[in-house]
Amino acid sequence: MFTTVFNLSTQKEITYGLPPHQAVIAAYEQYTMSNWNTWTYNYISHPEFQQTDKFVTCGDWTTEKFKPSH
Repeated sequence: MFTTVFNLSTQKEITYGLPPHQAVIAAYEQYTMSNWNTWTYNYISHPEFQQTDKFVTCGDWTTEKFKPSH
């Protein structure tokens, strides 16, 4: 599973081998906070994480949620 996330401010694009909610958090931590210590990321209740019906975001990082396959 690969997820491409986009920074809405800089137009930077990064692909992670993570589900969408983890990918936006990883991008935020790494490229916004300069935190490369992946074991410290709060994937459960990150303060900058938000979601809608179609998208997940963390700060300026966003991606579309995966659609279930049949």
